[in-house]
Amino acid sequence: MLMTFMGCCGAIHESKCMLLSLKCCGYINYTDFTGSLFESTTTLYPDVCCSSSLGCCTETAANNESVVGCFQALVNLIKDNAIVLAGVAFGIAALELAGAAILALGIWVAVDRVSLLGILENIEDAPPELAQLANIGYVLIGVGGFLALMGFLGCCGAIQENKCMLLSFFVIVLIIFLVEVAAAIVLVVFEPLVENILDKVEQAVAKSIKGKYGDDESFTSVWNNTMNELKCCGYKNYTDFTDSPFVSSSSLYPDTCCTNSSGLCTENAAAAESVVGCFRALVNLIEDNAILLAGVAFGIAALEIAAMVVSMILYKNRGK
Repeated sequence: MLMTFMGCCGAIHESKCMLLSLKCCGYINYTDFTGSLFESTTTLYPDVCCSSSLGCCTETAANNESVVGCFQALVNLIKDNAIVLAGVAFGIAALELAGAAILALGIWVAVDRVSLLGILENIEDAPPELAQLANIGYVLIGVGGFLALMGFLGCCGAIQENKCMLLSFFVIVLIIFLVEVAAAIVLVVFEPLVENILDKVEQAVAKSIKGKYGDDESFTSVWNNTMNELKCCGYKNYTDFTDSPFVSSSSLYPDTCCTNSSGLCTENAAAAESVVGCFRALVNLIEDNAILLAGVAFGIAALEIAAMVVSMILYKNRGK
C-alpha cells in the first residue's frame, strides 16, 4: 500500500514536486546524493537539502542542516494525518461499497422477475402509486452507479487535493443525506397515506388472485415461489384463493396453506392451520431484523457525516 500511495503521489505531483511538498532530502538523507552525477559535476547538493541556508548547498551545509529523508517525511505525514486519512478511506470505502451493493441489488431486481415485484406488476386495478415499484430496479441501478461515482470523485479529490472535487463531493453527499432524512420524515408524517395505499393494494391483490391463480401460469408460478420463500399463504390468508380458478377446478388450496398437514389441502385444513399471509410474513421479517436495519441506517448516516466532515477538513487545509 505504501508503494501504491507513493506511486499515486509521484504520478500526480511528479518527483521534484514531492521533494518540495514533503520538504525532504533524498530517501534517507543528503548522503544519497553523494557520488551522483549532479554532485560529481557541481560538488553541490539539491537546494532542498539546505532549506535554511542562503548560500550554495555544499556537503558541509547539507550535513549541518540534516534535512529529514523523504521516506521518514512521508511516514511523518501519514502519522500527522492518520485520523483524516482514515476518515477519507472509510468514507470513500463506504460510498463505494454502498454503491456496489445497491447497484447489484438493482440489477438483481431488474433481471429476476420471479419475485414479489413480479406479482405487483400483474395486479389488476392496482393504485397508480404501486406501478412505480416496477421501475425500482432501474432506480437502484442509477443510485448505485451514482454513489460509486461519488466515491471515485472523493478519492480523486483527496489524492489530488482538488478543492473543486472536494467541494462537489461534500455538496452531493450532503444532498444524499438530506434526501434520506426527508424520506424518513415523509414516511412518518404520511403514515395514513401509506396505510390507505396498502388497503388498496390488498383489494387489488385479492382480485388478481381470484382471477388469475391457477389460470395464468406465470402469475401462479410467481405466487408459488413467493409463498415457498416466505412460508406464507396468500396476501392476507388462505381466503384470498377462494373462488380462484385453482380452487374452483380442484376444490383444493395451495400446499403452502397447509404446511403441517400430510393430506390434501382442503378449505377446512387451510382454515385449521391459519398460515400467515405473505404481507404479514414480510412485515414480520422486517420487524425481526429491525435492530439490524436500524444499525445499518445509522451506520450509513454516520459514515456520510464523517465523509462530509473529512472532505471539509481537506478543503480548508488545501487553502492554507
